Amino acid sequence: MSKRKQIPRNSKLQVLTESGYRCAVPTCRNILAIDLHHIVQVSEGGGNDPDNLIALCPTCHALFHRGYIKRDSIQIWKGMLISLSRAFDQDAIDTLLFLKECGGSGWSQGDHRKLILSPDAVFAHRRLIVAELVDYWKPSPHSHDGYLLYLTPKGEAVVEAMRWYTRR
Repeated sequence: MSKRKQIPRNSKLQVLTESGYRCAVPTCRNILAIDLHHIVQVSEGGGNDPDNLIALCPTCHALFHRGYIKRDSIQIWKGMLISLSRAFDQDAIDTLLFLKECGGSGWSQGDHRKLILSPDAVFAHRRLIVAELVDYWKPSPHSHDGYLLYLTPKGEAVVEAMRWYTRR
């Protein structure tokens, strides 16, 4: 029987950083002890690549191996972590939080908390727009005032989730 290869230190750090040094199960978020779990088990050909590893506390790790947490759920949670850690840098996260403080989602004529941007500034937020977390609106096709940038309901949900996780 061959001995399992040790997970490289850089891979461990990448996975732990990706999860914020917490259990990746959204309803857990334990920070006391963290295991690295292979999404595709080593016995099934899975390796020690960070894309195949997720941070789980010992309790959630055991729940997975007992069949209470499904592999599909683990893969979805890993996808969420990758999306948040790779697709949205600190600047994008700050933009979401700022827009929440600026006026929340949608826009109405009477809303005095609006963020007006130039077309170039709107383009700078394209990742958030394509991800449907932020949207823009031009008050008038002939207006030179610029574009209004605001959170979508999906963006609101992401901001609320970020706030929920940081409160725990």
